[in-house]
Amino acid sequence: MLFKVPADCNLLWGESLLNVYPVTSGSLERIDNISAICDFILKSKNFIRPDLFSLGFHFRKSRILPYFNKIDNTSKSITKGRGLVFHVCPSNVPLVYFYSAIYGYLAGNVNVVKISSRSIEDFKQTIDLIGSINQDLISDFYQSTCFITYDNGSNITSNISNNADMRVIWGGDDSVNKIKAIPGKVSSVDLVFPNKQSMAIIDCLELKKLSSKEYAEFINKFYRDTYLYDHNACSSPKLVFWLNGNDSVVQKFWSDLSIAIKSSDSISFLRSSYLNFSRYAICNPRYPARFVSFGLVVRDITDNYQLSNDNNAGVGFFNEFFANNLTQIEFFLNDMMQTILYFGVELNKLHNIFNSLRFPGVHRVVPVGAALSMADVWDGQNFFTTMSRKIILE
Repeated sequence: MLFKVPADCNLLWGESLLNVYPVTSGSLERIDNISAICDFILKSKNFIRPDLFSLGFHFRKSRILPYFNKIDNTSKSITKGRGLVFHVCPSNVPLVYFYSAIYGYLAGNVNVVKISSRSIEDFKQTIDLIGSINQDLISDFYQSTCFITYDNGSNITSNISNNADMRVIWGGDDSVNKIKAIPGKVSSVDLVFPNKQSMAIIDCLELKKLSSKEYAEFINKFYRDTYLYDHNACSSPKLVFWLNGNDSVVQKFWSDLSIAIKSSDSISFLRSSYLNFSRYAICNPRYPARFVSFGLVVRDITDNYQLSNDNNAGVGFFNEFFANNLTQIEFFLNDMMQTILYFGVELNKLHNIFNSLRFPGVHRVVPVGAALSMADVWDGQNFFTTMSRKIILE
């Protein structure tokens, strides 16, 4: 089947006429195409930004190839892509469009990737880098993946949806629901990544034990987890759950984090953070929050009700909860909770609690410093398996 990219959208990269045929997931040709990109990125470590280096490291051949070698493509079954996959990507976190496209490509699909107009400059930087690679090494990726942008008010989303075998929708709840409401193929599958919240569990006793060097590194990790994307990522903590609460330790933590924030050169972020705090202070006089510094506001909460009715968290606005014991985490494990960062807590204790409690949320439990690390399983969904289909032969 041939799919022609709608003429009234802006084609940023790739072919305008796509030959849609699903191929075997993890084909060596496709792994080699992505490997060429990753090898170039990794060799350019000193000249590229850290998040692009992380992408190259994530999709390196030595990690991807063993995964696909385990797939049961034998006389009994074959794993192939679904066909045409339509990716709708957000602007809050750079490179989501590239992660999504590569997952779809390696799974065996042809991909149309819509990029937010606010991400175009970031995209151009990425593509300019890829343009330095020998194009013969990535020709199949170019012929199987196109990146586009267009105004949301157009009928292009409906056009592509009517031809897509799968839609991968990233964004806020409203954006996701609007796209889900647009009909597509009866057999099409939607993989959605809507709004989520995340939190950090920090044991004050363990934090106090750190040496000066270890403590500085911890502050740096927490800063990267939250402020690298202006506190907009779903996996960045907006709630800090303090164990063995110690006022002096907590106050020092927020004070030292504010020093790290002052190094930020994002004037627009600091302005947005202050406006967010100002709105909150006017609308919520009964629940005061304390202004620590530009880019950092903290509010004590006592239960999940306050958290679930709080639209202010983010852009430097944190909630904090002082727990008597670890089991009180159950108060916050709603279906919005995505990532839990932890420090000073043994992983087996968290495992036992999550195994025994009944709750609808939580998809990742990772150490402080790993909030923004991408994984093959995101929000409980395995990209490779969800973007592919298995043919059974009996």
